[in-house]
Amino acid sequence: MLALTDGLRVELPLARAHEILRPLANESDISRVQEALGADQAVSSDTWLKRKRESLARLNDGDPIGLAHLIRDGARREATESGKGAKQRRSHWEREIAARARRLLSTEIAFARHVEPDEANSWIDRQLDRRP
Repeated sequence: MLALTDGLRVELPLARAHEILRPLANESDISRVQEALGADQAVSSDTWLKRKRESLARLNDGDPIGLAHLIRDGARREATESGKGAKQRRSHWEREIAARARRLLSTEIAFARHVEPDEANSWIDRQLDRRP
């Protein structure tokens, strides 16, 4: 049995658990998350359909680095919305995916570092604020 957040539990055979579950992020993974959140990456100009497919794949994968990319890209896109002549607006699905990615990542960081999710969220904000 695997205990999850909010009192949720999952029961499955141990062999199946090893097949489908990945280990919790470690400090090395979190360092890579920190790099991804602070990276100076251009916002994708791909079509919305391609961005949606790629974003959903990253979200469903649940890899902390992929989640960090979704959060960073969402924050960048949001920043361009507030700028003059913003050409790339975030749609409802982009805002929702970024919010889901943040919830997943902050929960994983909270478990990995034994802190509250709010503290993990603050840490994510600080990493995003470090960007150039």
